[in-house]
Amino acid sequence: MCTQQGTASVESSIIIPVFNQWELTRACLKALAETTQGRAVEVIVIDNASSDVTPEACPFLGKQLFGDAFRYVRCTTNRNFGPASNMGAAMARGQYLIFLNNDTVPQPGWYAPLIKDFARYPNIAATGPLLLYPAAEPFGHTVQHLGVYVTPNLKVGHLYEGIPAQGPLVRKRRFFQIITAACMVMPRSVFLAAGMFDEGYVNGGEDVDLCARLFSQGLRMTVNPAARVVHHTSQTPGRHEHEAANFAHLKQTSLRLLVPDWHLHLASDGMRLSLDPWLNLVAALPQERQQALQGLQLSSQDLQAMLVREPFWQEGWFRLASLGKGQWTAARLYPSPECFLALLHRRHELSQDQTRDILQRLLRFCLPYEDYVVAARSMQEWCADIGLTELAQQYAAWLASAARFRAEHWLPCVKQMRQMLDLASLPEDMAWLRDSVF
Repeated sequence: MCTQQGTASVESSIIIPVFNQWELTRACLKALAETTQGRAVEVIVIDNASSDVTPEACPFLGKQLFGDAFRYVRCTTNRNFGPASNMGAAMARGQYLIFLNNDTVPQPGWYAPLIKDFARYPNIAATGPLLLYPAAEPFGHTVQHLGVYVTPNLKVGHLYEGIPAQGPLVRKRRFFQIITAACMVMPRSVFLAAGMFDEGYVNGGEDVDLCARLFSQGLRMTVNPAARVVHHTSQTPGRHEHEAANFAHLKQTSLRLLVPDWHLHLASDGMRLSLDPWLNLVAALPQERQQALQGLQLSSQDLQAMLVREPFWQEGWFRLASLGKGQWTAARLYPSPECFLALLHRRHELSQDQTRDILQRLLRFCLPYEDYVVAARSMQEWCADIGLTELAQQYAAWLASAARFRAEHWLPCVKQMRQMLDLASLPEDMAWLRDSVF
């Protein structure tokens, strides 16, 4: 059961599901008020039974900022993102729906370019802004989302996540099968005709499913790099608790509608999909570009500037990390136990949350050697079956040198992980990791 306040008729309806985190919601609403002045928008907040000050503070601030163009709905239970967004869409009056996370901060000039996209590209179903991580050293803002790619085995990820936001790759217009609903603009008629968000997902996968259905109808999604929104990401408690169940539901519903496209996005930007020793697929520069960069002797400042221009120069990131800068970005772009162990060696500089996050990422590599061999053989066969011949050859090459991987990477990291987990002062709720790895 929900109670409702106010109605309005508008050009765009901005729908914000919230669950606690009032400070984030307040910052989001204030940024919206500052950046949508003069535009006919309404703001609809769906409160998923918040237990903090949201029920008292949100209606008051919303009316202050938006007057009658603000509506607040409080639900008696947490209905999660999909159902709350559907509820907002059913109430909306606007020609366009803007689904927006409450952990976002829209930047000046974000709104108008997104609305203009529908006149410029009549065959798109949805558009969204460039989402940025909050500014941090050494590069300021970095990319959180500029579109979603689909891997050869039908997993999804954020294209170019983590690269500096001022680089040339970030300014390019692209079209996708999927974009995130953290900030997604869609004609209301399209959303309703598609059947809205599937409510079988719990805070994850709803946007992938919706976009897959729209893509199967011949529609595309895009991200407008001229529109920018800062995204704090995954602030909802328990945000990742349902990932396995959500992916299982996606497999049963719309996963078959997607096609692998990561390699195509990279090729259009002059790069290729490459296999690293730990069977990660990563973006890689052409060999000749890597060789041209390899011999450069650069100061720290010049190295940073080069990585803005060439954000997939792997050796450059490792050089920068050795100077004590950009370690998190290097680990995000080129994840490996070696990167995460290097971060843990500086754990005295890390918070408990950061330590926990790194350990969880590290543990994803804690697999028996035989599991790596089985995974490589399976992917070699799969890539060959779907016509990704070059990638199948990379898996075949890995299998041919699997003993080298075991000696040079797997065994040394197993030894270091044993030492690290035996010696680390783990948070109390993580102590079980000492006995669970081996």
